[in-house]
Amino acid sequence: MYAAIFNLEGTANKIVADTEARYECSLKNAQALVADIQEESKPKILWANFFSGIGWSIAECPTPDKAYYCEYANHCGAEIISRPEGMGFSRQYGTPTIYWYVTDDEFLELAKDADTWIYPSKTFSGVYEEKKELLDQFKSVQNKNVYDTQGQGPNGWFEQRLAEYDVVALDMCSLVGTNNPDVIHRRRWFRNYFDEPIGSSGSCDVNGGEIEEAYEPAEANCILFNQIVENKEPDVEDEEPQPPEDQPATEDSTTTELTVESVNAASSTYAVTSLIVAGVSTFMF
Repeated sequence: MYAAIFNLEGTANKIVADTEARYECSLKNAQALVADIQEESKPKILWANFFSGIGWSIAECPTPDKAYYCEYANHCGAEIISRPEGMGFSRQYGTPTIYWYVTDDEFLELAKDADTWIYPSKTFSGVYEEKKELLDQFKSVQNKNVYDTQGQGPNGWFEQRLAEYDVVALDMCSLVGTNNPDVIHRRRWFRNYFDEPIGSSGSCDVNGGEIEEAYEPAEANCILFNQIVENKEPDVEDEEPQPPEDQPATEDSTTTELTVESVNAASSTYAVTSLIVAGVSTFMF
């Protein structure tokens, strides 16, 4: 709708295509890196937060498409710790929706050995002070591998990240070690509670004309792992004869070149097109 209003349909389509290409790129990298890993050896993610006076809310992922965090974990080749059926207690708050929680003892039993803990809120500091004796028994806490969602400030996670689902995927894959190891990705959304300050989404200099500048999603870059391997200079003794220069390219080589180009294409447009992407992302997640 926004694209039609501003006559930017072509630009909007390019942004959507580039975002999808990066998302698919991180999926292929993760699949390549966990292909030979047994299911029980895959990295384990704890996705849980605490509600004062109630209990611990923990992920429920009976299938990868149950919730967005289930999809991200599966996308990155990780196992997300899920509340087993029959554990915990439920609450309803005037709606048909049932919310499940677990007690401190159940939470310890279920989640103490998780490699990485993502705490999807801004309240971990207070909870850690209150329950330090309990939480210090967790592997993720002992290794200072706890992340909240304040990488772009207290509120960005609930707003802007919807338009940057590809960057969220790259962030999660970096946490569990399934990003392309030859490419440095700086996390944008997940903030290490122990080692990193709360981030900020920054501000827009409207009077200075910044609102008219091209939209460029931060840290939105993905390169296929196998493509880097293929492009490395061969050893002299292993170098193969090259085909004549006038020999036409094969269908496979053309496809690879186009894929890499689409993955690395710069995502730029006028600021208004970010609204388009947000609309698409909200529908998807």
